[in-house]
Amino acid sequence: MVEIKQVLPLGGILLRLAFILILTIGVIIVSRLILKRLLWPSIKKTKTIAYDRILHLLENFLLLYIVLQGMQSIVKLFSESAGLYSKFLGDLFFVLYWSIGVYIAFHLIFIASK
Repeated sequence: MVEIKQVLPLGGILLRLAFILILTIGVIIVSRLILKRLLWPSIKKTKTIAYDRILHLLENFLLLYIVLQGMQSIVKLFSESAGLYSKFLGDLFFVLYWSIGVYIAFHLIFIASK
């Protein structure tokens, strides 16, 4: 028989997981709306290929950053509940953030050099 002590922690974890997922999806939707409706129309008046590439690159960077933040929150949630949050996971996300930053920097340099 399942005891209440076993069910409550799982329910709390699932509730927090649902909150993190809804929040992450909501932030993605709001950021896309703000970028597409407010910022890009005012910036795109120049209509050059370089600006379009930079805007697309920054949009992808923002999406990756939001998704990584959500993933880090989910991993932290499960690792705290299992007691397994290690320094390795923190270092892994650190490397991922830096990799995305370096990728964006190289692409900006590539776009600017054309």
